[in-house]
Amino acid sequence: MAAADIAPRAPRWVAVKRAGGAATKFWSAVTCHRFGFRFLLSRQEKRKRRQVAALQNEFGHCFGKTGKFGKMNEKNPSPVPEPPPFDLRQFASKFDFVVPEALVPDLHAETGFDAIRRLVAALASVGAIPPGREAEILASVLTREKLSPTGIGRGIAIPHTKHPAIPKLVATIGFSAEGIDFESLDQRKAQLIILVLSPVDREDGHLRAMKQLTGELRNSDRWK
Repeated sequence: MAAADIAPRAPRWVAVKRAGGAATKFWSAVTCHRFGFRFLLSRQEKRKRRQVAALQNEFGHCFGKTGKFGKMNEKNPSPVPEPPPFDLRQFASKFDFVVPEALVPDLHAETGFDAIRRLVAALASVGAIPPGREAEILASVLTREKLSPTGIGRGIAIPHTKHPAIPKLVATIGFSAEGIDFESLDQRKAQLIILVLSPVDREDGHLRAMKQLTGELRNSDRWK
């Protein structure tokens, strides 16, 4: 038997390394990892890492943090533009069932239930619901909210109910700059809260109002 036949075979990575090319670094890294050695970075890779570290220190807002340019997207380092100012009265004017005197443009509330109480009180204060029936109407809305939270996502919540004390379809809208938790599926806090109250015998009117609201919101750039 020839001596070449019994000579130990060179490791695969050595042959690949001799061949050169992109596979050299790959098999070198795999072999070093397999035998517990630390893979040494080339000078170019070390320089690149130092440059990235310097950029992170100087421009941290471009890597998912909040900087002087506002909020940034963690996946895309480009700035996320701030939404345009929301004109609540102009939006409300698109719906004939919204009571403009009951709008709450600066709604502050700790919870969704508190926000609903504020909106029901706003309707009661302008006589949009019968006097003395505010408490039972509020209880009806809160019961509906407990059964199924009305946060529909994208910063919107539409609490609603049907009650025999309500003579006609009415609604009001509140806007919260800081947002209120309505347990939306996308976990976003609701900034636009629309309260809809309907008579129990006007199912068609209730469905029309909900369809009109969702259609307008779907086509709005502000609430995408």
